Amino acid sequence: MNTNLPPAAQREALNADITSTRAELGRTLEAIAAKTQVKTRAGEAARETAVEMTHKISDGTGKARAEAASWWHRLHGLPTRQRLSAAAVLAGALSTVLAVVGFRRKGGRRS
Repeated sequence: MNTNLPPAAQREALNADITSTRAELGRTLEAIAAKTQVKTRAGEAARETAVEMTHKISDGTGKARAEAASWWHRLHGLPTRQRLSAAAVLAGALSTVLAVVGFRRKGGRRS
């Protein structure tokens, strides 16, 4: 600040400097807030992805159940011996599907 100025001009220069500093501080705070929001948005995106994947797994389980019901209805038209063989195959396939779904729900980790 120039001390050769009259007191009123010095006051105006000081106020202009304060205003400039406040504006710069405001921009700095906005930049910090934007960086913080990135982390928040990333967390929200991760949660949304987890929910979406859970729905996809649930849809896959529902499709497997529908397929099993379809097979069950087809079995009733077969003779007893064929019905038991087909039921064994169906039970194996269904247990495989459920194992895969369970594996995916655990996040692909083996326990």
